[in-house]
Amino acid sequence: MRAAARILALGLALAAASCASSPPPDPTGSWGADVPALGSYSRRVELDLRAQGRAALSLSSDEGQLHSYREGRWEASGGRIVVTLYTKTLLGQADPKAPRPAPTPDEVLTLAFADGDLTAVDFDRQRWDGIALQLRRAAPAAPLNPQE
Repeated sequence: MRAAARILALGLALAAASCASSPPPDPTGSWGADVPALGSYSRRVELDLRAQGRAALSLSSDEGQLHSYREGRWEASGGRIVVTLYTKTLLGQADPKAPRPAPTPDEVLTLAFADGDLTAVDFDRQRWDGIALQLRRAAPAAPLNPQE
């Protein structure tokens, strides 16, 4: 009987551990954090995980002035959220009909879901000035248009 109780306890512990590291049922929405100064202006990080795997990351100052904005894609993979970001180019190509090279990711963030937060576990720590990046859910994502 004790062996059955141990097996049951082990099974429950494993189930609880797997739930703690898996992404939320629907991670879409806004996630944010106030962080120590990044460079000279950035103090607020906002990550929007949108429907159909779209993502946006913005950094802004305490006063709300936008410092950096990048878009990309996200996916749930192995109990983690992997966000791939690209810096947008504001200037067009000289020849709009010329073939465009495949974009190169500017940054890849791997986030783990635990205790209701998303915590960066694999990211460029030097780029983020060595901070511990932990984001809290702000609100569910609102669709931008009916096609989302």
